[in-house]
Amino acid sequence: MFESCYIYAMNTRTITVKALNQLQFHTGLVAQVSQTDASVGGALIQFDNSNARLLAELREWATSGGTRNLIQELSQETRSGYDKLLICDYISDEEGARLRAANVNYLDNVGNAYLDIPPIYVLIQGKKPKERFDADRGSKLFTETGLKVILALLADGNLLNASYRSIADHASVSMGTIGWVLRELKNQGFIRSHGNQYRWLDRELLLRKWVDAFPDLKQKHLLGSYYCRHADWWKSIDLGRYEAVLGGELALAGAFPGFQPASGEIYVGRFKRDKLVRELKLSDVASAKSAQCVRVDVYSRFWGQMSDTNLFSQYAHPLINYASLMETWDPDVRKLATELVSDYLT
Repeated sequence: MFESCYIYAMNTRTITVKALNQLQFHTGLVAQVSQTDASVGGALIQFDNSNARLLAELREWATSGGTRNLIQELSQETRSGYDKLLICDYISDEEGARLRAANVNYLDNVGNAYLDIPPIYVLIQGKKPKERFDADRGSKLFTETGLKVILALLADGNLLNASYRSIADHASVSMGTIGWVLRELKNQGFIRSHGNQYRWLDRELLLRKWVDAFPDLKQKHLLGSYYCRHADWWKSIDLGRYEAVLGGELALAGAFPGFQPASGEIYVGRFKRDKLVRELKLSDVASAKSAQCVRVDVYSRFWGQMSDTNLFSQYAHPLINYASLMETWDPDVRKLATELVSDYLT
């Protein structure tokens, strides 16, 4: 199964030291850091004048999708005797508010902090980094093109050593992009070359980062948000007319009888959005405020020849649906999403 994995690269020690130095500079608090304890899975931190013991989770950045996923994991992975502490390069005010609402302590390298470990209480916000921190920081790997190639590689275990043309067709990108994506994957330690073949080194971490960055990829392909007056619209739709597949909670409804989707996603072929909206009589958000309607988000299909096409003729690939469903705060939906895609999370 897809268990939690955190970034313990060479620079995580630097992240920890910088964050604690910033905290000491702004508050005078001095921290004692023990070596990473393999038995509990993180760096142990204690502050003077407090008996609290904090187990630090180290991240290079905090994205909206990553923060949501992390909060859910922290709520499920509490260890007796330890408080959780998230340490990042940078935590924005928006992400900080989410973390505080979930009672997650945090520090970052630019001085933002939240500690609620009596008798210590610290809240520092509004500090800005001198450089931009986001999912594609330092490389093009997590830009739109890179994310599409990563999806294709994660979805098909045999694709890693396929021809550039085959990878490009699966990802719906130009063949010229495949070389630099593979080089970036190798440089960042996700794959390694062995003779003429590539092998995975850390597929699980790559999957985690891809899921965290997926909301940005999906948003780029949003064609519009609409409302439908019939909750079961998706059960009778002729998907072929729109070169479409269903996604999000609709995929859960298809896989788990009895699940009632509160919203739906549909990925349509090129230039098919207007036809879909017209024939399904979808309403825009403004005109449907007072009606008892279900929301339908319409996206363009951004992938190419995905593997196991026959299995997914009605629904988007499980990895796409998993990443989309992990944007929710609903623990039941997240649990079902993990079951939906369990074969791909090993």
